[in-house]
Amino acid sequence: SSQQFPFGSPPSSSTMGRGRGALRAYVTNTKEKLENLLASDDPPSAEEEIQNIVKSVVLSVKRLCSAAPATVKSQIREAIAAPGCLADPPTADLAGLKDALEAVEGILPPAEPEEAEQADVTPGPEIESFAAVVARMWDEYEDKSRLVVGQDIKLSPQGRATDLHGLRDRCPHPLIVGLNEEKFHSRPLTAKFLALLDNYDRDTDAAEVVTAQEKKEMDEFLDALSETPHFRYVHQVLVKWKCAPESMDRFIGEVYNAWFANYSLGGRGPKSSSGFEHVFVGEEKKDRNTGESTIIGFHNWIQFWAQERAGKVNYLGYVGQMDGDDSVVSVHFQWDDEDEEKEVKPVSTLLMGTSVAFELALGTLAFFGLQDGEVAPCQLGPHHVSVNVHKWRSRLGQQVRTVYLEAR
Repeated sequence: SSQQFPFGSPPSSSTMGRGRGALRAYVTNTKEKLENLLASDDPPSAEEEIQNIVKSVVLSVKRLCSAAPATVKSQIREAIAAPGCLADPPTADLAGLKDALEAVEGILPPAEPEEAEQADVTPGPEIESFAAVVARMWDEYEDKSRLVVGQDIKLSPQGRATDLHGLRDRCPHPLIVGLNEEKFHSRPLTAKFLALLDNYDRDTDAAEVVTAQEKKEMDEFLDALSETPHFRYVHQVLVKWKCAPESMDRFIGEVYNAWFANYSLGGRGPKSSSGFEHVFVGEEKKDRNTGESTIIGFHNWIQFWAQERAGKVNYLGYVGQMDGDDSVVSVHFQWDDEDEEKEVKPVSTLLMGTSVAFELALGTLAFFGLQDGEVAPCQLGPHHVSVNVHKWRSRLGQQVRTVYLEAR
């Protein structure tokens, strides 16, 4: 239950920094998509669909310019208001929306030249294989970033889950019984990631309301992510694969759209889901036939640790094989919320101890570099896994539906 459509926002400094570049990149990308839509054989014609597109783009523009000076924000507001984009409901058509974006482009300062990428993220012959790219990222960039299971993280496997849809609890203790918190919090991206986890309503029937503070947190997270070697390397690989623009600012705009753009899971329903929420936070989805709810997504160990420590996750047992030194674990658990129903996650595979930078970079590599529904085998140290990716399609592009691992 999450954010919204295209616009992306990296940093949130008072001078806009890379955020200004991301706003320009998003405006340019979205304008191109609108031009393609208008020139297509089947442009949107339903009034409600057009209104939803306009609302989505306007909301994203507001997010991206949230850190801009007041005078710039005022000019942008006037530009998008002129053709009727701010009316409720919007009266602008798609051509008017495109004109508004052209006006916004004229308000923004020219794009600043980017600094040259460091040599240590230059791709080599490993780009011939998805598995080899992942292996280099794991060995070269993640080796000193991750927490080591058995040393920095202590796990208590206890019992194997026997009923993946039930509540039988074979584990009186938490899964994560020890964590080197000093090392955990020493990674700069960790705090910015933790700040995002409470920004979501997990109910897929509820639209998200995004506050100014939450916009700022997304800005700061993406800005910090773009500085990590994992992410800079993945960007360079995707450029070589012709799956990403060379400009980091433009790429960050596309990454925002892929991970943080809201979309509706049911036709005209609320824009209640996003790739980031599904994969890293978790969602609750009600079965229309039975009326029962279940947990979907929730593939991140840090969210598991935080919710377990808060007393909201009840670890019910492991699935398959597991010992206390495993970095790749499959678990069955219950995730409490404010209602009386006890929702469970049948199975979730977690990559224990990895950095946020590695998981976001891996998911981004899979989303942009693989086909929808593709399953890519790779190896993380001694662990053989498969990366699964599914994409959500909308009129103005694709977003992450899910990216997850399976042990092989």
